[in-house]
Amino acid sequence: MRIVLTGGATGGHIYPALAIGDAFRARDPETEIIYIASGKALEKTIECVYQDFGVRPIALGCHEKNTEAARFYEKHGFEKTSYREGNDIYYLRYPKE
Repeated sequence: MRIVLTGGATGGHIYPALAIGDAFRARDPETEIIYIASGKALEKTIECVYQDFGVRPIALGCHEKNTEAARFYEKHGFEKTSYREGNDIYYLRYPKE
């Protein structure tokens, strides 16, 4: 199994991501975890997702107060949606034509 986790490059994002990754690896030790924290890594991961699952829209959640992450996502082609889950706002990136 391959899982993509994303967040900032701070402990507030990394430590929860590590815990999530550990939980998946406890179920399946062969699980591959990809963590996105920079623009180059984001683009590389999107290419991996396209290769593994086909070219399709990609959704990312972002806390409503995390304006830096929102700007980062928008800079990389994600569009803010009206969908919310708790304090998270979702962004979609549609495949480039």
